[in-house]
Amino acid sequence: SRYAGIGSHRYPIGFSGDSVCSWDSLRFQPYFTANASNVGYTWWSHDIGGHQNGVKDDEMIVRWVQFGVFSPIMRLHSTSNIFYGKEPWNYNMEAERIITSFMQLRHRMLPYLYTMNHRMAEEDLPLIQPMYYQHDTSEAYEVPNEYYFGSEMIVCPITEPMDKETLLAEFDAWLPEGVYYDFFNGNVYRGGRKLRMYRYLSELPVLLKAGTILPLAADYMDSHAKNPEILELRIYHGGDGSFTLYEDDCEELMHSRNIRTDFTYSFDGEKSAQFDMLVSGQNSDLIPEGREYRLVFVGVSKPEQVEAYAKEQIETAWNYREKTKELHVTVKGNRLHAFSVKLRYESGEIRMRDKRDILFEVLSRMQISYNLKAEIYYQIRTGESLSRILSALYEMQIGEKLYGAIMEILTME
Repeated sequence: SRYAGIGSHRYPIGFSGDSVCSWDSLRFQPYFTANASNVGYTWWSHDIGGHQNGVKDDEMIVRWVQFGVFSPIMRLHSTSNIFYGKEPWNYNMEAERIITSFMQLRHRMLPYLYTMNHRMAEEDLPLIQPMYYQHDTSEAYEVPNEYYFGSEMIVCPITEPMDKETLLAEFDAWLPEGVYYDFFNGNVYRGGRKLRMYRYLSELPVLLKAGTILPLAADYMDSHAKNPEILELRIYHGGDGSFTLYEDDCEELMHSRNIRTDFTYSFDGEKSAQFDMLVSGQNSDLIPEGREYRLVFVGVSKPEQVEAYAKEQIETAWNYREKTKELHVTVKGNRLHAFSVKLRYESGEIRMRDKRDILFEVLSRMQISYNLKAEIYYQIRTGESLSRILSALYEMQIGEKLYGAIMEILTME
């Protein structure tokens, strides 16, 4: 249905009208989409990439697709002009690669999306919610393009072109109190503040609070019209959390046969944590036989011990990835109804990548003087304190965007 003002939400799916292929048009869409929830218009969509007019811009289409992945309806559409084709291969190689990866991510998110849409049907909670739905503060009203995507994600769509020297685009965000992880790069941020975030074309800020449990299909090909055989659960260390996954028979219109699975993460704040899975309901046959659970604990130390239990201790495989500070644990069984994974480690503190390593990678990609890169990195490596480093960089007059990108990293949690 075309947008026809208040009352349009009586129809199944609406959209924001025939948008123009331009940055200005893209810039308006996140606000318009989140604001639609205020009148109950939750099945809301937009013509990803723009519908008409404008000029071809490979960077813009990537940013629009990224926003589309984190929208209620992901729908690429345009006028009949033969040059408007939205298939990924109509764009340059980098854009094609990024668009393809984000479209595959959308399929991997189906367990989360399906659960959130069931929540909407049962509890009238929109998939997209403006920040002020959850936080009654003035700051929540000052970020109209930032929103909750389901119960676990805060999304900050990038709607501005990148800087040609740093190759980074920016978003002015506000984070509520707490500690947050970025879904794409694993960066960790302290909340309760405003901050400017900088991202490459392949990323946008998608933030999850410590304690979040995020369900994904491990393979985008395993999530089209069935419950996935391999379920990936990303657990963000640093707090307690829970998630209830909803699945049904994927066939009956009314979905009278369904099953819920509860996941919980308990963290004692010191040296141990526990993840639990419990299936509730009588329809356990809806879970694929031999389903494999791949647990990814983000932000943890390398454990001293990993144990998995069902009715008795079960075999499990695990490995620790030092670079990303992730623990990967695989649990598999014949329609397991419950299991627990217990972790013990020397320190329960949140772990993140070394900031100097992150900054080296960022500087390496920038299109600036080699000598300037070396001088900036020298100041970072040898600085005695954060204040001294920032002061030295400021005195170098390196430019607002370059200074801002470095400052974001140096001031991470």
